Amino acid sequence: MKKITELIKPFMAIIFGVLLLLTYLNLLSSEEGKTLAIGICAVVISAYYFFIGIFGILGPKLRGVAKKITDAVTVSAFPLFMFVIFLMRAISFGEAKVDLPGAWLICIISIVGAIGLGVLYIVSCFVNNRYIKKFAQLFGFIFVLVLVLNVIFEANGNPEQIGDVEILVVAIDAAYIDILFSSFPQVEKKKEESKEEAAEEKAE
Repeated sequence: MKKITELIKPFMAIIFGVLLLLTYLNLLSSEEGKTLAIGICAVVISAYYFFIGIFGILGPKLRGVAKKITDAVTVSAFPLFMFVIFLMRAISFGEAKVDLPGAWLICIISIVGAIGLGVLYIVSCFVNNRYIKKFAQLFGFIFVLVLVLNVIFEANGNPEQIGDVEILVVAIDAAYIDILFSSFPQVEKKKEESKEEAAEEKAE
């Protein structure tokens, strides 16, 4: 199963990069500085996913520190990007004095889930601690919940009508979730423990 997910992952990265580019490309024509900055960031992130997907298919298999760095960036880039968007939404709510509990609740959960996954996954790639990796997995599931909430609810907290759901956003979320679930951090076992497990399997 692991071999299959590793085989599919580069293709999903390419698909995700293309979908992300299609979604945010129009922001480059905006005259507003914040919106233009989001568009530029989206293009850069899209280019990374496209490149890392092509490299994963055609290039040599990465190992060691290089693999940890690419894994960290591949999983964390999107939630950190979404964290900025959610944070800007919260700032705009504050400036507009929005008094909608549902909108604020979804926004706060989105901010916490995005920054939590982005930071914890990076740490989990370089620190072999089971609790950190478990927390990274927990925030992975929270971020999936965040993506679902932002599909089925509008920014103001009202439920989306089925006909108003953006198919492209759903496709992006599905592609990222596939990348996320195939990249959940695993605790590296010590050589002694691995030898003992191998001996037990042979004995059985």
